[in-house]
Amino acid sequence: NQTLSGTAVTITFDKTVFNQQNAYSTSTSRFTPQVAGYYYLTATLGPSMANATTATSYLAKNGDTTTQGNYIIGRNFALSGTTSNYIFSVSGLMYLNGSTDYVSVWCDTGTVLAADNNTTGSDRTFFMGYLVKAV
Repeated sequence: NQTLSGTAVTITFDKTVFNQQNAYSTSTSRFTPQVAGYYYLTATLGPSMANATTATSYLAKNGDTTTQGNYIIGRNFALSGTTSNYIFSVSGLMYLNGSTDYVSVWCDTGTVLAADNNTTGSDRTFFMGYLVKAV
């Protein structure tokens, strides 16, 4: 579980299922592939929210959630009412240089939410990336 409140923060994933090239680091929450090319990236967040107004997810290249071309923005939505479970995703293609470029998953919300990082067994929050074309 991870608590978020009002600012853009990196979502941490503390487990990997398939990480053959060791591209994802659980200590830095970064996907840093060692082959230059275009990568398909996707993240799904399954937070439990109470009275949130909006939530935005990002796949951010080198931690940049502000410069167009360095991030892929996810669904932005309005919520109201009592605590509810939501699932929202962000995905797309991104060029990574195969040495220093990395991708991290970010979420920005106006109120507190708890992101379910598979600690409850619901498997609603995950991140994956794979090489589509090497260059």
